[in-house]
Amino acid sequence: MLGSVSEFVFPKFLTIGSFTTAVFKDGALVFLGLFILCTSAQIQIKTIGKTIKIGGTLLLLKFILGSVIGLLVAHFWGYAGLLGISPLALLAAMSNANVGVYASLAEEFGTQDEVNATSIVAINEGPLMVFLALGASGLASIPMMQFVAICTPILVGLILGNLDADFRTFLAKGQQLLVPFFAFPLGTALDLGDLFKGGVGGIIIGLLNILITGGISFLICRQLFKKHLPNNVMG
Repeated sequence: MLGSVSEFVFPKFLTIGSFTTAVFKDGALVFLGLFILCTSAQIQIKTIGKTIKIGGTLLLLKFILGSVIGLLVAHFWGYAGLLGISPLALLAAMSNANVGVYASLAEEFGTQDEVNATSIVAINEGPLMVFLALGASGLASIPMMQFVAICTPILVGLILGNLDADFRTFLAKGQQLLVPFFAFPLGTALDLGDLFKGGVGGIIIGLLNILITGGISFLICRQLFKKHLPNNVMG
């Protein structure tokens, strides 16, 4: 929110160049990638099953629910969509996840298992899952290099953390340190003016996200993990 407000009040300041722009405007992916690497390093092979279960459940629920809604709209209303909302817009908005927001909430309120699951949820960052859904329906090709690019920091962190306990301890510090550094530039990408420009379509997409992909995912995750994750930040 602070990044979004800063961009709205001082729209030109963060683009003056050099370190200011690199850290506060363009650094989101760098800091987020480092955060994912540090988080992956905390996953021990002997407990990796729980991390995959939590992250995989979130990933699949978001992907499946969002894809079903988008493809159903395409099937019944065609590419024109429903109420001015195209199937592609629905698919992209409802099947994608903001891993930065999840990471921030997990770090603040979740358990270590939920924090570790960030590395799995990160697979849903960007257009990869959207292209998977479109590829499954025959509407687009699946970008495998995008998948490799997302998974590389996860694998590097996993290897380093299990190769040497000192690496795991050293990289653990990055989990808390990096959160504000990727959260701020992510916020600058949010234009507060778009809240008003989105109109009815934007409100509908937001409500569908909250009620369907968010609400259903929360109910399922609460039933699956309530014994292990009392705070259940995944909702």
